[in-house]
Amino acid sequence: MHLTNQCLQIKDKENYGTHEEGNTLSFQELQEYIDANTSHGLKIEEHLLPRMMDMCIDTFLSVRHELNPERRPNVFELFGFDFLLDEDFRVWLIECNTNPYLGTPCAYMKEMLP
Repeated sequence: MHLTNQCLQIKDKENYGTHEEGNTLSFQELQEYIDANTSHGLKIEEHLLPRMMDMCIDTFLSVRHELNPERRPNVFELFGFDFLLDEDFRVWLIECNTNPYLGTPCAYMKEMLP
């Protein structure tokens, strides 16, 4: 499947939301899909999230000297990590964004980002 950012996907009026509202799944919905369509016993919290967290940590460690170089107190930045899950259930980091899309294209995102 060709992947694009949410802000580009939403422009495809014909296909956007064909499989799930807002082209977005929660981890619970993804787990339900995996359980219903595979027999691998794969658990997101046990098998996928630890790998995703490791990739996030590695990313931050790779740029740790660039983050807040002036050492100003009480600053933060929001990052968006995009991951891909391949047919063998391997997790791949596609990119990390410093200005992630915070739209609410579906009920799940509206609940997460009030």
